[in-house]
Amino acid sequence: MFSVFAYPYLVFQSIGGLGRGPFRRATSVDGCGRYLATATVMMGLVSSLTSMIAARVLLGFGEGATFPVATHAMADWTPPSKRGYAQGITHSTERLGNAVTPPLAIALRTPIPISRTLTALTLECPETDPGSTDLDRR
Repeated sequence: MFSVFAYPYLVFQSIGGLGRGPFRRATSVDGCGRYLATATVMMGLVSSLTSMIAARVLLGFGEGATFPVATHAMADWTPPSKRGYAQGITHSTERLGNAVTPPLAIALRTPIPISRTLTALTLECPETDPGSTDLDRR
């Protein structure tokens, strides 16, 4: 399953690294970001092995192209003496987001009225609710 993501990632990392083509950097970053966001949402909507494989391939395409395009754009937009600082800020905020997201997701799943709304919005079935027990279903 991992290689289904890795091969498109490898191919589009190289293609994205060749440059932006006929587009401006901002347009390329915006397009890659939108594509990546759509592919990420599709990963959450998979319902079969086939749809998961398709979503993983699309996610590999999106992620592979996004990182080199964004790095090229950052190099264009920051002076050479500040590029390390700009890279450090982006990487540290990514790590901060990874650290904050799990506790935030748990906090949002606590039994408060908005929890049921969030559950409905994520299309989650009560039978698969990780917070419910067999006693809740009786």
